[in-house]
Amino acid sequence: MYYHAYQMLLSNDAAYFFQLKTNLLEKDRNYPVQEIKDAYLLAMNFCIQEINAGNPVFFKEAFHLYEQGIEKQILLENGYLSPITYSNAITLALRSKEYDYAWQFIETNKKILQGSEQESYYFFNLSKYYFETGNFEKVIELYYQSNIRELLLNIQVRIIQIKAFYEKNELDLCQNLIDNLNQLLARKGILAYHKENYANFCKMFRQMLSLNPYDHRARKKLSENINKRSPLTEKTWLLEKIAN
Repeated sequence: MYYHAYQMLLSNDAAYFFQLKTNLLEKDRNYPVQEIKDAYLLAMNFCIQEINAGNPVFFKEAFHLYEQGIEKQILLENGYLSPITYSNAITLALRSKEYDYAWQFIETNKKILQGSEQESYYFFNLSKYYFETGNFEKVIELYYQSNIRELLLNIQVRIIQIKAFYEKNELDLCQNLIDNLNQLLARKGILAYHKENYANFCKMFRQMLSLNPYDHRARKKLSENINKRSPLTEKTWLLEKIAN
């Protein structure tokens, strides 16, 4: 296990990753939890590196590692699951189109979430699930049910809601929601990166709302502007909507 992990880091060769993964997921191996956790994290970091390099195959690879690491309690802390690990596992499941697993994971692991924002992270990830499965009515319904106090999480849920209203062609509501989101972004306590990222989304979304769908030149220009804009985590979704 250590040999393959070392070679993976040294050579950046996916072949060593797959050998390491095979060792990690062997059912009859009983590794000490504290030792094996480091190897899981190295393997998952390799997956993230490959995903960032544009290799979508590694969404499913990372998902399998999260699935097994949580099931075997390797990725838990004192029996609890961190909100970040919870959210990352669900995102990977959704990107891998493992929708049934995502639903089951959201519901099953809610009770072992660590921290005071259990309910908030539950609603946030449930919103992601409903959006990715095309149930936009549920996304909107959930927003009005939730009471998310954590500022960054609140912003992320608002963006999912705005996208859901857009998918339902409620464009006037979208404009109002973008105005509200801009007011929220003016608050203190938001890191500069996040503020710039979400401000970019608001700006590009506004331009998309005012776009003449028959003006092909304007659509092309906006797509080019979106591609150049960084940071912008919603870039793929915006480009898809303009292309349609």
